[in-house]
Amino acid sequence: MPHTRSLLAAVAAVGIGALVAPALAAPIDSIDLSSPGTQQDFTDSFGALYSLTATQPAGSGVFLPFVRIQNSGNEQGYNSGDTKNTMDDINLPGNSSYVLAMNNVVDDSNRFLLTLDYNEPGNKGKSSVYLEDLMIVISTDANKVGPAGSANNGTWTPQSIPISPGDVVAYHMTNALNPGDSNAFRIHLDADANQANGNGGSGTADLNVIIPLLPNLQSLLDANHYAYIYSRFSGAQAGYEEWSSFEKIPPNAGGGVPVPEPAALGILAVGLVALVGGRRK
Repeated sequence: MPHTRSLLAAVAAVGIGALVAPALAAPIDSIDLSSPGTQQDFTDSFGALYSLTATQPAGSGVFLPFVRIQNSGNEQGYNSGDTKNTMDDINLPGNSSYVLAMNNVVDDSNRFLLTLDYNEPGNKGKSSVYLEDLMIVISTDANKVGPAGSANNGTWTPQSIPISPGDVVAYHMTNALNPGDSNAFRIHLDADANQANGNGGSGTADLNVIIPLLPNLQSLLDANHYAYIYSRFSGAQAGYEEWSSFEKIPPNAGGGVPVPEPAALGILAVGLVALVGGRRK
């Protein structure tokens, strides 16, 4: 699996400090998951599945995010308790938690189950956004901080989580910043084009991501290792983007929106069609 090898090479090359973005070196393929009339899902070379969703509701008190980021144009961030000094992070709802202990956020099939709810303005033509980067880092550090983002008077650059000694990059979405990677892609989402949404993504989850954990990293599934999920978006219109995760013991017995299996999504769709057909008789 070529992308797996590139991950291991990235871990070896990172060392200490923030990852440095190289010059653009690969063509980028925009995967259009913006509406039901386009592509419905996409699997990358690592085996991570990105799929369009319209799970409802996903508003405050239901969708408990582990990270919220907000900025106009480009925005980026990861789960940290310090929202004043960590990229473009903004405060979480009071019943949410940024702490993702590894023994709590991987399901019984050893997968990360992530759901994105983006909340760009619902005005026509202003609800499109691109997911440019997604990375998972496993660390013994319980609360990473920094570097400051553009919302904190810093200059925005494609940067990612500060890497500490012993940290492991468990997943990195192949993007145009990976030199020589011919599988570079980004995900396009547009709530206005999705008839199940139509309100800038607000109140409805928009994207499910299922990421398998490498077998050699399963020894890190304990309470002393923590997952950090970094994401970067472009084209933002000043609304915030938030991620929720599967959790075996959700914060305050709440938890994020459960991510259904792709097969279950199909069964649900068939059931809804049958229900509508039954009502028309």
